[in-house]
Amino acid sequence: MKKKLYILTAILATIFSVSFNAGAVLPISKVSMIMPDDMVYIDMATSAAKKSAAAGNIADGAVIVKNSSPVVTTGAGQGNTAVANAIAQAGTAVNGAVIYTVNQPQITDLVNLSKSGAKTIYFVNGSTDVVAAGIYPTGAYDETAIPVGLAITPMIQLEYPDAQKLLSK
Repeated sequence: MKKKLYILTAILATIFSVSFNAGAVLPISKVSMIMPDDMVYIDMATSAAKKSAAAGNIADGAVIVKNSSPVVTTGAGQGNTAVANAIAQAGTAVNGAVIYTVNQPQITDLVNLSKSGAKTIYFVNGSTDVVAAGIYPTGAYDETAIPVGLAITPMIQLEYPDAQKLLSK
């Protein structure tokens, strides 16, 4: 009986703690195994980030994929993030599309993707690492800028060493 009570207490404590923190942090799934299609597209985003860095811009790249074909591949530049550039180039093609980006989208980009109807966002480098590397400022990830009631596009963090290496340069 005591054992069942301890288990029930542990389960309730877990549920209780999750319910209080659920709205406090953006929901990000993390996966360590990349599917072949995901690898192709995140590699394209990484190549765009490398080109962007070689051109003296921020090491960030994004690919927008709709109907299993890449619509846009772009790097950061001209004061914009790679995601912002990709959104501008893709226009209405963002609706129902999957986004692959090297760095976690800034909150403004996340809001724009969510409003545009993006299906899923895959990224490699999380906001903490991006800020620590000096790529984007802390304020770019201020979750209080998310409009109340906006359905946020699901985000999935991938492990991809080539993109992770871009943080150290």
